[in-house]
Amino acid sequence: MSLVRDKDYTLHFDVPEEYQELEDARQAENGTAVQALVPGPEAGDIVPYGPTVPTVAHNIATQGTYSFNGEAAYTDLYTNRYFIGSAWYIVTVNNHNHTNELLTVTAYNVISKGTMAYKEGTTIEKYTMSGTGATANTKHFYLKFHAPVNVTGTIARG
Repeated sequence: MSLVRDKDYTLHFDVPEEYQELEDARQAENGTAVQALVPGPEAGDIVPYGPTVPTVAHNIATQGTYSFNGEAAYTDLYTNRYFIGSAWYIVTVNNHNHTNELLTVTAYNVISKGTMAYKEGTTIEKYTMSGTGATANTKHFYLKFHAPVNVTGTIARG
């Protein structure tokens, strides 16, 4: 039984600095290639290459677990893919902000937990897509990380 998958729990654990590289390697081993997050524009900026939200799909059912990382002091970051193929997603967030700042993350097209704040360390969260049956699998799931950001993590099928 998985507490995150089956019971809809949120798990958070602190990884001591000396073990952080091992935890990052473990998560990378379970994911595909690590993708950098896409910077979003500052308020009022013109975006010549389209919207700030991701426009390319990653089918979690056929392409597997997705790893991400990004760092920005003043700019919000987005996953550079939106996710389809599942009605549930398991997201592992490693907040590396060592200034005791909470990392605020917004998940889109989910039933609840739309915006969450994560303290430093690792948190595993289950997100349930809005919609029912087959429509939930086709909704675009993606994340926005509010600045300041120093994060790694994975998105997996729930």
